[in-house]
Amino acid sequence: MDTKPGLLPSSASLDPRSRRLPHRRGNLGVSQAARPVFLFSGLGAEHPAMGRGMFGMSATFRTELERCDRLYRALTGGPLLVRRDPPFGERMRNGRPSYVQPAVFAYQYALAAAWMAWGVRPAAVLGYSLGEDAAACVAGAASLEDVMTLVVNRARHMDHLRDGAMAVLFVGREQASVLLARHPRVEIAAANGPEHTVVSGPSAAIDTLLAEAAREHVRARRVRTGCAFHSSGMDRVLPAIEREAAAPSFHEPATPLLSSVTAEWLSLGTLSDPAYWSGRVRAPIRFGDGLARLYAEGFRTFVEFGPHPMLLPIVRRDAAAVDSICIETARRGENDALVTMAGLSRLPRAGASVVAHGSATRARRPVDVDGRAPRTRAAEGSR
Repeated sequence: MDTKPGLLPSSASLDPRSRRLPHRRGNLGVSQAARPVFLFSGLGAEHPAMGRGMFGMSATFRTELERCDRLYRALTGGPLLVRRDPPFGERMRNGRPSYVQPAVFAYQYALAAAWMAWGVRPAAVLGYSLGEDAAACVAGAASLEDVMTLVVNRARHMDHLRDGAMAVLFVGREQASVLLARHPRVEIAAANGPEHTVVSGPSAAIDTLLAEAAREHVRARRVRTGCAFHSSGMDRVLPAIEREAAAPSFHEPATPLLSSVTAEWLSLGTLSDPAYWSGRVRAPIRFGDGLARLYAEGFRTFVEFGPHPMLLPIVRRDAAAVDSICIETARRGENDALVTMAGLSRLPRAGASVVAHGSATRARRPVDVDGRAPRTRAAEGSR
């Protein structure tokens, strides 16, 4: 097993010193549509049971999660993992950013590490909001140690934010803007697609907006979060976050990394700018534009890493994604190991090519780092 700092087991393509997977626009190759894009969701889907199945089934998942736990303890003096079954437990309900944000990051990182140890390599990565932390780490743009430090220190500052709320309006940005014209304290936080816009602002202002949306028969719901991300509610912590973002050592991504706020491919120049990292929590998310770019460049297979699918439903509703393959890795209320096995079983049927040390090979049956193929009822039933 490779134990160098910042590297995942069996992940040569993630070494920040490696340049084996440079992005070349317009030179996608015949198998590009089948090679998966790794999507990393933001907050809102976390729950106490997340990681229970994978912690018992995958040695890689367990090893990387415990590695994150050691880093968290060194930074905070307290544990990230409270038990083994499930690894996070009831602390996921408290909603405090200083615990929830590092926990979600660690879960996503460890889950992606398990998939890559089984031979599934991303053709590109895209993180939604705080999911871009895990995306950057998986892309080889920064070490686990540096990103975990940034996540923990940023979350500490967000612990002091109060009275923030968010909601999703199931309409496009233009219709949402008309509604928001009567609610000046509420801002568009994310434009995700023609039927999915997230708004952010003070809690009372969000409640007023939701009441008006109900009267006008606009489908909407509140998002489970205690912070008004991607709005002026973040302004007072931006200087502190920018200072924290000056510490990590960034690298040119070894795997193409798409920004969720600019919908542009990220380079070392942008990643090394602390203002980019502070601006990410303030600027609106352009997930819809990011998807459009991925479609235009030939990507068609999407794997979402998070405690419950939040991004894949958006992909499925997009008319441009009619021929896309959407693969889940976890689902609330279900054993995430079984969901992962079912997802892995779809890759060969989709004709997915897997990048292994820079060359395309056919997806193989998953084998964990202990050399044994994981066996579950879901995996056996999918054959």
